[in-house]
Amino acid sequence: MNLLNKIFIFFSSLILLIACTGNSGTTASGKSTVSGSELFRRHCVLCHGATGNLGLNGARDLTQSKLNREQRISIISNGKAAMPVFRQLLTEHEIETVADYTFTLSTTANE
Repeated sequence: MNLLNKIFIFFSSLILLIACTGNSGTTASGKSTVSGSELFRRHCVLCHGATGNLGLNGARDLTQSKLNREQRISIISNGKAAMPVFRQLLTEHEIETVADYTFTLSTTANE
């Protein structure tokens, strides 16, 4: 990866993190009141696209993903490659909600 690509990924990630600092809304029990599709729109569309297959900054094509729920939660929580870590930005429940939503984007059979 050349220096220009690294700089682009760095600034794209920085912009994404800045855009993601808004309050997502929670109930008194700490559960998010925001749907998985809304959280995906706020935090994931920049790289994955609205239908999950944009592939910007090396983002995986979610329409073809065969990852199970736990694997998706882990990647969303901990990040991977250029994907930022979301466990510092989203609650556990919100991460689970986004992971569940990603299954609706799939064009393959998931287990």
